Amino acid sequence: FISSIFPLHSGDFFGVAGLVLYCVSSLAMALFAITGYMLYYERFVREAKRKKAKKESAASEEVLPQVAARSAGELV
Repeated sequence: FISSIFPLHSGDFFGVAGLVLYCVSSLAMALFAITGYMLYYERFVREAKRKKAKKESAASEEVLPQVAARSAGELV
């Protein structure tokens, strides 16, 4: 068992197929980090747009009753 630790750690235990598998998995981990950041940024932008739209719609709802009242001849 002890003699197999170093070959397992260095990738020699499974031969060339093991080295290729280790290489692919290490590249996948870097790809996961990049795509994770992209998903986070996309969600951040979407939430910012949603908050901005909600704020603008709330502001327009405050203005609309006053405009409707003025057009009907009422004083607000």
